[in-house]
Amino acid sequence: MPYRKFRRGGKYCMQNKETGKTYCYTSAAARIKGMKMHEAFKHGWVPTRLGSAIWKKGV
Repeated sequence: MPYRKFRRGGKYCMQNKETGKTYCYTSAAARIKGMKMHEAFKHGWVPTRLGSAIWKKGV
């Protein structure tokens, strides 16, 4: 992924080099989880109330 990792204050951030968007999380683990979620949403993943994943477009 074209991301740059850095810390801003007490938060862990990642910046997308292509779009310039920055995502910040409270911990390093949350940053990793958050980026995985972000990538999943980008590829069509939709969360359900049961916590299972439904793919709209396929992988």
